[in-house]
Amino acid sequence: DLPEKEYKKALEKLKGKKKKSYWDKITSHFNKEEKDEKKKSKLKTLHFHQENVHDFAWFADPRWIVRKGELYLADSTREVTLWSMYLPKNAELWENSIEYLHDSGYWYSKFLGDYPYNHITAVDGDLSAGGGMEYPNITVISTTKSKHRLENVIMHEVGHNWFYGILGTNERDHVWMDEGLNEFNNIRYWEKKYGKLGRKYILNEKTQQKLGPFSIAKNLKYGFMEYVGYTSWIKLGDEEPLETSSNSFKRRTNYWLSYSKPFVYSWHLLQYLGEDNIDLIMQDFYNDWKFKHPYPEDFFHYFPKHSDKDLRWYTHDVFYRTGKVDYAVKLKKNQAIFTNKGTLSVPFQAAYYDAGGNEIQRNWVEVVDNSKLIDLPEGTKSILIDPDETLPDVNRSNNATHKPFTFTWVFDQPQYYKREIFWLPWFFSYNQYNGFTPGIRFYHGFVPGYDYGIGVLPLWDSKNDQLAGKVSFSRYLYDFGEFYQTSFSGDISKIAGRSGLHLKFKGKRKEHLQRYPVWTTTAAIDMHSIKTEAVDTTYYSPGEVATAYGEISFYHRPDPQNRVTIKSGIKTGFINAEFVRLHFQVNHSFKFSKKTSTKTRLWAGGFLTSTNLPPQYRTYLSGGVDPDFRQNFVINRTPTINDVSIGTKQYITDGPSLHGVVIQGGKSSGIHEWVIAGNFEMTFPKLPGRPFADAAFVLGGEPYVNCGWKYSMGPFALIVPIYQSWSDTPIIDSLEMAGKRVRISISVKSYNYRDML
Repeated sequence: DLPEKEYKKALEKLKGKKKKSYWDKITSHFNKEEKDEKKKSKLKTLHFHQENVHDFAWFADPRWIVRKGELYLADSTREVTLWSMYLPKNAELWENSIEYLHDSGYWYSKFLGDYPYNHITAVDGDLSAGGGMEYPNITVISTTKSKHRLENVIMHEVGHNWFYGILGTNERDHVWMDEGLNEFNNIRYWEKKYGKLGRKYILNEKTQQKLGPFSIAKNLKYGFMEYVGYTSWIKLGDEEPLETSSNSFKRRTNYWLSYSKPFVYSWHLLQYLGEDNIDLIMQDFYNDWKFKHPYPEDFFHYFPKHSDKDLRWYTHDVFYRTGKVDYAVKLKKNQAIFTNKGTLSVPFQAAYYDAGGNEIQRNWVEVVDNSKLIDLPEGTKSILIDPDETLPDVNRSNNATHKPFTFTWVFDQPQYYKREIFWLPWFFSYNQYNGFTPGIRFYHGFVPGYDYGIGVLPLWDSKNDQLAGKVSFSRYLYDFGEFYQTSFSGDISKIAGRSGLHLKFKGKRKEHLQRYPVWTTTAAIDMHSIKTEAVDTTYYSPGEVATAYGEISFYHRPDPQNRVTIKSGIKTGFINAEFVRLHFQVNHSFKFSKKTSTKTRLWAGGFLTSTNLPPQYRTYLSGGVDPDFRQNFVINRTPTINDVSIGTKQYITDGPSLHGVVIQGGKSSGIHEWVIAGNFEMTFPKLPGRPFADAAFVLGGEPYVNCGWKYSMGPFALIVPIYQSWSDTPIIDSLEMAGKRVRISISVKSYNYRDML
């Protein structure tokens, strides 16, 4: 071991080591014979031997830093050698890797039985292919960004030595026997090592630890992600039994359920049976079946042997059935009413509290198939189901009879047994009419574990010295009618000189156990009251107006490179507006390689009637004007024409969506006629930005064609039309003309974790 200063100096030298130049590679051929002689003198033969392994792997990299350690098993009769090998650039991240190997070997030996081999090794693969890949005695680790995440991966891959390796379970036909039982022991490890810190889990050290009082998700616990992944997925109705061969799963996500489902239920079983009983079961199973390739029935054999409780909910239901756990509790006079709203019956703990919030007692409630009444302990004022949060309940928010209010900065692991209000200062709103509008965003729900959300965003209109903002809500339902997922959402808002109401319904349909295609039905109503001074009346009609919208869309992904969306919609006005507009749209994207792709969009639309057509609902050839105020980052709708004005300078994809501006009277052209249009973009490797080309054909008129370049920087894009068929002046002839044509696009997509499932 080097002293700290010498180690850092040597590390910097290793990090700064440059690759051999092209000239060095050329000149090296002049003394090839001499080098070949030197190589011969350095060659050596290594022999590796290990009994009782059914697979092997070997890794090498001349750049690795090699660390060595020792693990003495609990009886101290045998030493296991530990090796970690990593790249200099990852040295800070891997500095505690020997500790991770040591603790993994130590705790797995305690949980299951002694590690029988002589070495445990982890190597830095510096690749992106999952977390890592296990082999007997050695694991290769992928690129990661936090020490906790690295420890998690090393622990998990080392743990495979016991299941995939020593027991030799069949991970193809019974995935959960390897991945799921390993995941369960992962949380046992984390509890033993970090239990005093509340099982704290750091995915991003900068945001979770280094921002002081402004750190986000600083109380995130190990196991929360697995709970959320499992409970969010099974609500969608595509769960398959765990006891399914990996080759037979119809949904890929159900393969990953083989990790999380045994994890959450085994963790709850540990709470139910106690650590001593779980140790007896796991150690007895391990000692009897190591090197013998056990099957599920061999594992389940040990449960009645070490417990007289009815554990069929675990040994049968968890692995051979599908379903969900959802318990609720209410107080009625001197009794607790426990209701099973789910489809599985699992034992749970109930805790009873007095008026001061002090726990009176807790007990296990064994079986609740429908509902059960239990007499209350004296002095009970509130009840809590599953106080330690080990029960995989899909709706924890109905597990408490009393929920105190609490406020949380930005986001953290949700506190389901409280009325938790997340809050954050809001400095991201500006428009020409209101000016800078700072505020505070408050929200409850919207995060994993909730099927609803309520948000309040009060803003201060700095130009007009008045309050603005938005109140929003959403509610998700599952298996509603023909839809596997349904959402009802809406908001009441006052911003940019418009106040009004938005209501929306969205329902998704698909074949059971098929990921694609997905049919989505959307219906929306918008009601507006628009101030005259807030808008350019070329584009908007002030006053009150209301519209209704309906759409059916089809999304398909026949392979990972191919994506297609087809939409058909109708829009009509019913207050101070009389029109009916139809549109049809096809979007297709194709990936030729990681950095080469194309996007194609075809759009056709027009009016069946336009008796009273407010200007905001016309068809604009050069992108939309956000008629229903649904875009959060429209900067200027006012009559003041500047470099961020809607219609001319700010580009929003809607309608024909020509990137160049077709001008009539100094403003973007809005028409009543039927239009067919197409848009095309392509990305190339090592080329900044991407070229685009558009064409629009107005019924009975001249075609419009343009092409140019688009360069994106995060949510912002700079659009430079180079050629426009309706313009006499080429852009290359005039810098002034180039400046007039340049447009901006702001696209901020809201994240919905449900769309990832």
